[in-house]
Amino acid sequence: MCNLAAYVGDRPAAPRLLELMSRQEGWAGGFYTGLATVHEGQLHLRKVVGDLATLCAETDAADLPGTIGIIHSRSKSGGDGEWGHPFTDPAGRLAYVANGALGWFADSTCVDEHVSGLQAAGCTFRSRVQGPVGGYPRLRDGSCIHFSEIMCNLISHGLRTAAEDPIAALGKAFQVFPGEVVGLALAADHPDLILGFRCNMPLMVGRRGGETMLASTAMAFPEPTPEWLLPVPSNCALAVSRQDVLFRPFPAAPAPVGDWHPLWSQARERVLAELGKGPCGLGALNRSVLSLWPDSVIPQKDFLIYELLRSLCTGGEITIQQRRVEGVLPGTDTPFREAVLLG
Repeated sequence: MCNLAAYVGDRPAAPRLLELMSRQEGWAGGFYTGLATVHEGQLHLRKVVGDLATLCAETDAADLPGTIGIIHSRSKSGGDGEWGHPFTDPAGRLAYVANGALGWFADSTCVDEHVSGLQAAGCTFRSRVQGPVGGYPRLRDGSCIHFSEIMCNLISHGLRTAAEDPIAALGKAFQVFPGEVVGLALAADHPDLILGFRCNMPLMVGRRGGETMLASTAMAFPEPTPEWLLPVPSNCALAVSRQDVLFRPFPAAPAPVGDWHPLWSQARERVLAELGKGPCGLGALNRSVLSLWPDSVIPQKDFLIYELLRSLCTGGEITIQQRRVEGVLPGTDTPFREAVLLG
């Protein structure tokens, strides 16, 4: 489980992105961190193995130019620095971040086929390593490539061939390489747009004045509360600019995504029962509600838990505490958030 965020507005994006991530880091991610902006037709990117504080200490990420950008915080799921997000295409014109996994689609997706096709078109993969990496699928030659880098290259190819309709290019990329994911892309050739898609993993959008923000959870949005706030629909592509927020349903949904609204009351009871045993992080709370979804649909457990936590926090029923856990590199640590039941 990772966290991500995006910003487009009239103010420098990098400080806004760092704030958005600081308010959600520790619910997930915290082990690899990266940020990208676009300014004057050029992509600017920094990423590290480590948490948000490491990114700020070891790079000039806070000073990257531009008023549009994306940021990502990755889980402890293996790989070296090249396995951190954002990923870029070989030309350095597109940055892409994602949260999720192949999940439901793992058995029906031929990763080798996509890699071979992209390589034939001249793509290279910086994340490619020999041998296994965590739970990622291995190619026939025994190597591993982060599937988000594969998606990044598919999007890049799609944007080159459908430049007049970038949101269609994003939707097509997901249709040919689906996953239980949410993804956001930033293209130097479309410098005013945040592009993306969502299957089932969480993504909220908030708008205030001339600024639009996206984040894995609405708890990431700083005060004052956005003038309007809503979840990005499942099974859709999206394009966000300073003026507009556009959602476009996929022409054909690759798989059914379960609705979380009817499960609210049951999930709330389970979350409170779990918290009654002691402080809980996102993973434990997700597991407590997973069985509420039938096997015939893709669950939205992460989205549901984030919204429940926000509701319980706003209602004064829980508080949030942080502790430090072991990082990826020796001698490092990273934040870990837990909900604590009050009263």
